[in-house]
Amino acid sequence: MLQELLAKWRSRNDGPYEDYHDNGELWMKGSYSDGKEDGPFESFFKNGQPEWVCSFAKGELHGPFESYHEDGQLESKGSYSHGKKCGEWTEGTETVRYPSCPPARD
Repeated sequence: MLQELLAKWRSRNDGPYEDYHDNGELWMKGSYSDGKEDGPFESFFKNGQPEWVCSFAKGELHGPFESYHEDGQLESKGSYSHGKKCGEWTEGTETVRYPSCPPARD
């Protein structure tokens, strides 16, 4: 779902991006580089609670990821590496293990 939502905004150019719900509350914020998501991104429910917090590198999910229910309860938490889940994730009440995340490069 996240990838589908962000595909709508891939035509954006470079720089910061913000979009708002019809009630005026912030819906999404992040930044683009060469028309792709790059860096931290956040999405919020209409009530202002966070929906998801993540990071992108050249249009792919890369780094820590968290998603929440509308009441603020954590839904899932883990990491992505080049668009794929990696390492240990909390998904609902379960702990799920994906292939290890590669070491970060400086």
